[in-house]
Parts: sequence; C-alpha cells; structure tokens
Amino acid sequence: MQVKRMREDYGKLDKVEMSIWECCELLNDVVDDSDPDLDEPQIEHLLQTAEAIRKDYPDEDWLHLTGLIHDLGKVLLHPSFGGLPQWAVVGDTFPLGCAFDESIVHHKYFEYNSDSKNSTYCTKNGIYSEGCGLDNVMISWGHDNYMYLVAKENGTTLPPAALFIIRYHSFYPLHKSGAYKHLMNEDDVENLKWLKIFNKYDLYSKSKVRIDVEKVKPYYLTLIEKVSTTLVRKLGSTVQRFEWSHANAGLEIVVIRELHQRASQFFFAKRIGAPYDMYEVRHKLESNYGGNFSRIEHRTIQNSPFCFFANLTTYAHLQVIYRSATLMDLKRDDQTSAFAYIQIMLRARLHPKTTA
Repeated sequence: MQVKRMREDYGKLDKVEMSIWECCELLNDVVDDSDPDLDEPQIEHLLQTAEAIRKDYPDEDWLHLTGLIHDLGKVLLHPSFGGLPQWAVVGDTFPLGCAFDESIVHHKYFEYNSDSKNSTYCTKNGIYSEGCGLDNVMISWGHDNYMYLVAKENGTTLPPAALFIIRYHSFYPLHKSGAYKHLMNEDDVENLKWLKIFNKYDLYSKSKVRIDVEKVKPYYLTLIEKVSTTLVRKLGSTVQRFEWSHANAGLEIVVIRELHQRASQFFFAKRIGAPYDMYEVRHKLESNYGGNFSRIEHRTIQNSPFCFFANLTTYAHLQVIYRSATLMDLKRDDQTSAFAYIQIMLRARLHPKTTA
C-alpha cells in the first residue's frame, strides 16, 4: 500500500518545474549515503557515467543522455521535492507481491515484513503469472520509479531500452543475480541486454577525476532538446518583462514564460505597507493583464519582505517558475528554495486538497 501511495502522490508530477539541466545542477546538493564508492555530489556521477558511455558508444546518443538522467530521481532527497529520507529514495529495489529472493540485500530483515507471512505473496510467482512482463510487476519505490514516471508522463522520445534502464537500474536482484527472470516477457529480455551494458558504467565509471562541466554542457543540452525537455512540464522559451515601480512599494521585474496553455501571471511586490499601497499594486496589475489579482501570501526571504500576487482568473493554467529581479540576486540554492516554496504554497492555497 505504501508503494501505491507514493506512486499516486509523486505520479501527479506537481512538486517542482525545472529543466533537465537545472535538475542536474540541483543534485549538487545531494549525496547518496548508500553509495560507498563516491562521496562527491551526484552531478559528478551523472557526468562521469554519461561521458564514459559516450567514449565507448559514440553513436548511441540516447544512451549518453540516459547516463546523464538515470539518477535524477534522487532529487526526491532535496527539500524542493519533499525531502524524503534516504531509505525511501536510494538503495536496491525488488518486486512486491511475490517471494523475496535471497539475493536481495539484507534479506534477513524481511522476516519483519508482514508480506513474508502472507501465503499468497510467499510463492515464486505470487500474485503474478510467469512471463507477465515487468511492466505488470509492482517494484519497491525509489528514485528509479520516480524518474521513469517523469520521463513517461512528459512524453519523452527516449527509446524503450532507455526507460527500462531508468526504471530498473537499481533492481540488482534481476540484472546482477538473475532473479525474477521468470516474470519477464520478450521485450524485457531484449531491454535487459542494454541494462547490463549500462550497469558497467553506472558502477565502474566513478572516480575522483572532475568533469569539466562547462565543456560538456553544450553537448548534453543538445541531447536534452532533442529527446527530452523538462523535468515536470514543458516550458516555453518566450519571456515577457513587465516593469513598474510604485512610489512606496515597488513592483519588481517580472518574468513570465509562456506555455502551451494560457499562462497565469505571478508577481513579487516589495515593502507593501498601507492598504492604499496594496490597492495601487493590484489595480496596476489588473489594468495591465486583466483578471482578478489577489495577494496570496506575505513571506520573508533572505530578511527581505515580499508579497506574492497571483491572477486568480487564470491560475488553473499555472505551470511555470517565476523570477523577480530581487530574487535573482540571491544565491542559486536560495532561489531554488524560494521558487519551490512559492509554487507549493500557491497550489495549497488556491487548490486545497480534500480528505475523505
């Protein structure tokens, strides 16, 4: 039930919106405690894996990109994506609903798992049929599952083998020990060949040699543009700027990225005090863009007070990260945290969840 709940929650893809490369940079803040081979930030491992594959398979550009993005699901460890604990994100994965194979790491602890006492789940096939295909098998939750959902739901053009690698690269009982092959179908068998090739680079490309990020970045940006664009939703490239300064409050530069759907406007206003200040700001916004603007929240970021405005008329189409001139002066990590907070706060305020 926990795995289903996680898939339903994170499968909504409503946490944060950013490009693939922005996500790679976000992983500078993430260290996988389960990895004994490397204590460097995860972006180093991503680039080392991708570059090693690129060297040996120069014509398989889809495999290069797979090497770059295969671990991006580890952003679940980052506060912007919910800050899940390490045990819920990293480590080996395994099937649920059938017998736990002895090749699963720390197998002895399954005696404390209630599934091990379920007579249906304790058989070789469990709730599955032989040859049913791994796509029909429930796998324990982790960063593999999340990144697979992100790629699939965003309509990536990566080939099936790439999605198989992303989804099962932590499924070591399968590709290392040969367990659970009886559940595979013909497509799984073919894709497993690529996963085994990939696994050599995932495990053995790690080193202390630093990657020249700026040197390789243009190549991977080209691949990202070719087969996959954003981590959560596709953002357009058109940028509009609206500048206006209230005598007392001041409205910061606003950046709006246009989407396939009509985009909402969201604004940062600073040092708003008296009610007439609020009225002036709101009136200016509505006269420029139309709709019904409202102050959603007051928040202090880096000891600087801000008021957040949103167009309630068009909010249903809000799928974009917004920036202001003042926020752009912050360090990158602080910007990311601020953007994430704003989006989560707006969704909670304007679309509150109901509980049954």
